[in-house]
Amino acid sequence: MRRIALLGTGYIGKPLVESLKAKGFSVRVSTTSSEKVRDLEKFTDEVFTLRGEDYEKVKRFLDGCDILIITVAPKDRSTYESTYLETAKTIADVKPIPRQIIYTSSTSVYGDHNGDWVDEGSAPIPDTPSGKILLDTETIYLSRFPKETGVCILRLGGILGPGREIISRIKRFEGKKIPGNGMNYTNLIHRDDVISAIEWSIEKNLTGVYNLVNDNHITRKELYSQLASRHQLPEVLWDETQKSPHAGNKRVSNARIKSTGFKFSHVDLIS
Repeated sequence: MRRIALLGTGYIGKPLVESLKAKGFSVRVSTTSSEKVRDLEKFTDEVFTLRGEDYEKVKRFLDGCDILIITVAPKDRSTYESTYLETAKTIADVKPIPRQIIYTSSTSVYGDHNGDWVDEGSAPIPDTPSGKILLDTETIYLSRFPKETGVCILRLGGILGPGREIISRIKRFEGKKIPGNGMNYTNLIHRDDVISAIEWSIEKNLTGVYNLVNDNHITRKELYSQLASRHQLPEVLWDETQKSPHAGNKRVSNARIKSTGFKFSHVDLIS
C-alpha cells in the first residue's frame, strides 16, 4: 500500500483525502488548527498538527511516506510567505524525501500577458507580491531535490466547485457594479478536476510543470452575462473607474496535461 502525506486539508485537501482513501491509499494529513484534528481523524489514517516551518514536525510527518502532496493555502495575504515559501524550504531540508512531490501552485505566476496565450514554456512575470512568492516556491521544488524525486507542479486557475459557484458571486453583486470592465479572460478549473489531476499525476508519475485550467476562456464579462441570462438575473454592471481584482490578463493553455491523456470532467462553465 502506497503511503501519502498530504499537507493542507482545506477546500481541495479534504475531498482529496476521501478520494484517495477510496482508492486504497494510506493517507496522513496535516493541519495548523488543533480544533480540526477530531474531525480529520474520522476519515484519515493519521493527523499531524504542524506549520510548514516546523522542521522536526515536518520530518516526522514525512517519515515513511512514498508521496507528498502539498495543497496548503494561506489564511490571508500576510501569511503567503510562511505558508508557501517557508514550507518549501523546510521540506527541501528534510531527508529522506518521498519519491514523488505534487505541489498545487497558481497560474498567477504568469502575470499579465495582455490577453495572449501562455503555456508552461512561457516566461513567468508575476506582477503581484503573492505571485512572486508562488514562483519562488516553485523554484525551490524544481531545483532543490535529487533527480530520483519526481516533482510535479500543477498551476491551478481560479477554482470553482461546491460553495464557490460563479452564480453566487453574480447574485452578491445584484444592484451593484463590479470593479473593472470584465474584459480579462477567464482561466478556471473545477475542484473535481483538480482532485482528478492530482490522482492522475500519481498514476502516471508526472514530473515538471502542468497548467490546470479547463478549455473555456471567454472574458469574465461574457461569462457573467451568459450566466445572468440563463438564471434570469439582471444584467451585470461594471465600474471601469475601479481596478479589477482579477489581475493578469492571459489565456492559459492546458495542452500539456491533455497530451498525457488526462481528460477534464467539467468543460461547461455556464451552469
